Amino acid sequence: MKTLLAFAIAPLAAPVAIAVIFTGATILQIGWFRGKGLQAVLPAIFLYGSWSCALAYPAAVLLGIPAYAIAQRRGWLSLRQAIVIGGVVALLPIVFVFGWMVVQEPRLAISTTGEGTLWLLLFAACGASCGAVFWSIALRQRSAV
Repeated sequence: MKTLLAFAIAPLAAPVAIAVIFTGATILQIGWFRGKGLQAVLPAIFLYGSWSCALAYPAAVLLGIPAYAIAQRRGWLSLRQAIVIGGVVALLPIVFVFGWMVVQEPRLAISTTGEGTLWLLLFAACGASCGAVFWSIALRQRSAV
């Protein structure tokens, strides 16, 4: 029952991660956030937060459940492992989509120093936070940190 609850709640960590990252980037005036106040960034937080839930739930069901089954069989139940697995689960769909786009149109290749890298880091951070929440609900008492 805890595992089902964890799969239902963990994807809600993605919009929270986006809010924290966007707020921090606004305070530090990094990249796109330079010159913008928090009030100007709030619509982006709500928009990307909504999208993150729309992506996190299918990823949790389609990729997270099989990943959890594999992790459970292998004994990968620590917090660090849950964070890494969550990050990988979040990155798989976006890497697949970007990879397919680049195969179709090589000009769309993502620069390792460009905006694409920031998007990958954002997805990974959202997935890692979902993995941490999943661990805290479903696995905390079963494993050591």
